Amino acid sequence: MSMTIAELRPALLLAMLEAHNDIPDDEEDFQFDLINDVFLKYDLDAKRRSVELCAKEFRDQGLIEIEEITGTEDETYFRCSMTAKGIDQAEQLAASQTNTPTEQSDGMIAEGAVLQSTASTSPSFITTGALGREPIGRSPIVGGIEYVPAAGRYVSVKDNQPAFDEVRKNISDIRNEFANDHNKRELPVENLDGVIAELDAFDLQIEKNWVSRPAAKNFIETLKYIETVCVTSAKILGAITAIIGSLTIIFGLM
Repeated sequence: MSMTIAELRPALLLAMLEAHNDIPDDEEDFQFDLINDVFLKYDLDAKRRSVELCAKEFRDQGLIEIEEITGTEDETYFRCSMTAKGIDQAEQLAASQTNTPTEQSDGMIAEGAVLQSTASTSPSFITTGALGREPIGRSPIVGGIEYVPAAGRYVSVKDNQPAFDEVRKNISDIRNEFANDHNKRELPVENLDGVIAELDAFDLQIEKNWVSRPAAKNFIETLKYIETVCVTSAKILGAITAIIGSLTIIFGLM
């Protein structure tokens, strides 16, 4: 089965970073071909169309630049180059995935814990007990927002206020899109009232200053469902991408 869009995004971003790093230093434009240098080379288990859509999302988020070239047989080629923002976010993602479990004082593996990464650009973490992790040295900064990853089952909103403010803004954007569609009925969401209730419930947890890891994981599943049925709404898709990205970093859900 092909990757979902939510699964494809991080895989594609990491593959793009590899393609970027493979470019010889004497190249002036630092471009790579989306299909040949990324999609086919790294054998991404996804549809080509999905890869192109994700790449355009990355462009809209300022992670990459794209030059569309029409070939002799009217086929479109995508020449891409990563921005500094895109490289930074991809390196943070790579660092979070290459960390390995560390042991507690009793020799057991701490759930969600990671060792300090060997990459010089990555954040460093130590374990804080049976659940979670906390930063030492510096916290990860993605898209200009500093994150304090989960130190247990619950995360303090105040410790991640800018990130959670963005999450709430994007939840509001999704709600507004549903409201705008009320009479059009173009978004085929089953049990819309229930979905909106889930949006409101998670927003309320943020308002109460503590958000649980299970709640975040369940909320991401709800967002993935919305994503599959709201493919025509660029605003909803963009909001979902931003929310999942933030929660993944905060709760260490890679």
